[in-house]
Amino acid sequence: EKNGELWVAHPACWIDLVNNTNINIQIDSFYSGSYLAESLTIVAIPPFPGTYKILKSGPLPHSYLDISDGDQQLGLYLISESDSTNQMTLDSYDTLSKEIKGTFNLTFLVEHRPYSYSPDTIRFRDGKFHGKLIKK
Repeated sequence: EKNGELWVAHPACWIDLVNNTNINIQIDSFYSGSYLAESLTIVAIPPFPGTYKILKSGPLPHSYLDISDGDQQLGLYLISESDSTNQMTLDSYDTLSKEIKGTFNLTFLVEHRPYSYSPDTIRFRDGKFHGKLIKK
């Protein structure tokens, strides 16, 4: 759920090219099935099942939300550091099939408002992802 409403998006998951171990997940929503609207990105997830606190930035797991109009970034939301529920759980990681599954709860605050009517805060609750790690 995004701000209490159903949010459907598609994940892309890959191994970090810098340290070659951590997992990055980008969950994209699209207008009309093919026009990029939002990208929720979670970066630097250890490749081991567990629950991880998500921070605003840094080498530890962190996240941000881009609002786009196709290929042009319009807005940016960063993790609220005052929300203690910002976390993601990597439920499973199959090293053979490269399949991962997990859940997340994240609260973002506006850094750059995409539209005048855009909210100050965006909350994702009961988020779920399921994907295969790709080479990127």
